[in-house]
Amino acid sequence: MRWILALSGILEAVHGFQVRSSHSLFLHLIGGVLGVLIGLLVVTHPVAGALAWTLLFASFLTVIGLFRLLTAVRLKFPHWGWAAFDGGITLLLGFLVWAGWPWSAVWFLGMSVGISLLLRGWSYVMLALPIRSIPVPGEFRRAA
Repeated sequence: MRWILALSGILEAVHGFQVRSSHSLFLHLIGGVLGVLIGLLVVTHPVAGALAWTLLFASFLTVIGLFRLLTAVRLKFPHWGWAAFDGGITLLLGFLVWAGWPWSAVWFLGMSVGISLLLRGWSYVMLALPIRSIPVPGEFRRAA
């Protein structure tokens, strides 16, 4: 499981050479090399990998939260308050991770995985509910 990131980096670099006729060779190579380097970092130093990922995620949350908040306030599109609320909460989460780093690294990654699994399960439930009402082909319904 730890080697997946390094392997995906190698595959991305190989794919970059396969599409070298397009202008995306450089982007594929950068993504591939970074994937291999970060994958090897996670394999050889798992705790440092968790610290680095948490720092990167805190940066992401801070930048995205600030962008969403400022965009919602500036553009004032319909229901912009919800987007501003989302941006504010995301920005707050980014600040909280920054404030607790490096001690927040391990629990934050575990919490993120847990939330992701819960949301994925909920989306499967929401997908399954409308599918139940679709009639099965070839199945005859009895008259009541």
